[in-house]
Amino acid sequence: MKKAVSFIIPIKHHENASNWSEAMEHLKSTLDSILSQTSSNWNCTIVVNAESEIPKLDERIKVCRVDYGPNDSYSQGEHSIEEFRDAVKLDKGRRVLSGLNQSEDSHFVMIVDDDDFLHFRLVEFLEKDTTSNGWYIKNGYVWESGGKLLFKTNSFNELCGTSLVMRRDFLDIVVEEDLCVDYIKSIYGSHKYQIEHFENLGLPLKPIPFFAAVYRVGHSNSHSAKKGKLLRYMLINKSLFLEPVSTLKKIFNIGFVNKSKCDTFKGLK
Repeated sequence: MKKAVSFIIPIKHHENASNWSEAMEHLKSTLDSILSQTSSNWNCTIVVNAESEIPKLDERIKVCRVDYGPNDSYSQGEHSIEEFRDAVKLDKGRRVLSGLNQSEDSHFVMIVDDDDFLHFRLVEFLEKDTTSNGWYIKNGYVWESGGKLLFKTNSFNELCGTSLVMRRDFLDIVVEEDLCVDYIKSIYGSHKYQIEHFENLGLPLKPIPFFAAVYRVGHSNSHSAKKGKLLRYMLINKSLFLEPVSTLKKIFNIGFVNKSKCDTFKGLK
């Protein structure tokens, strides 16, 4: 029977990870938030290199092994920002497509980064309307790994890749050779273009009406704010001077990691 949603979790080549052990601990936390869903109406596939070592996983998690080499442009280094971003999007997009090709059928597809957290009632919400075009997470939280603060944001989908739920039958899920590189990068390798893409097709996505995910930042494997920089990342930036009133309002969006939040987003500590 077709499930409500397929979660696809692409995992970078182990040689591109600053700390592979940490990456696997974060993956287990992300999977906790999926395994703890109030509805079992989902399937999940992680995509990882054939030679990468992974921990023992719950039997409900399918593993798709791939042979993509390490991404030489994964860290910007001497590459331009455009080259860096294109390389990351292509690598992620190819892994997502491979995972989709090996995943079970479903009404929706959600690409989940391997260090974020989902609301424990997300699948329960999605299964109530499987004829919808799809959804995006507008409201969510930003959390510095290991920290005690949570920042509310109403532009979650602009910040985090774990933010889109797309109708599976609206996607081109074929072998890589039959898709253009731009499609792989923009639809499967990035979270920046899908809302506009489906809007242009006359298939608009709708915002999920609750705080549905947590974006983890500030750890050694992330491209986001580095450890101890969350306040600067969320508040003390150019908007402080350009939009001081808006910045002051953001202060009221600061919350704390507590039992209620940890129960809502399993794996969060």
